Amino acid sequence: MAKRSLALQLDEVVQAMLVSLRPRPEKAPDRELASLARVAQELRDLPRQEFREALKSDLQREHP
Repeated sequence: MAKRSLALQLDEVVQAMLVSLRPRPEKAPDRELASLARVAQELRDLPRQEFREALKSDLQREHP
């Protein structure tokens, strides 16, 4: 079977994160994929709740 591109592998990892599933483990994980997956995991919960609340408050003040 042909090896999937790094972009397709990363897409699968991110899609699994978005639906709270564990990504399918790669037989021979690529270092670059592992690095990108860690970045995706860090970005998953952004923006922080405090930022969202402050932005909502600011927007409500500007547009009552």
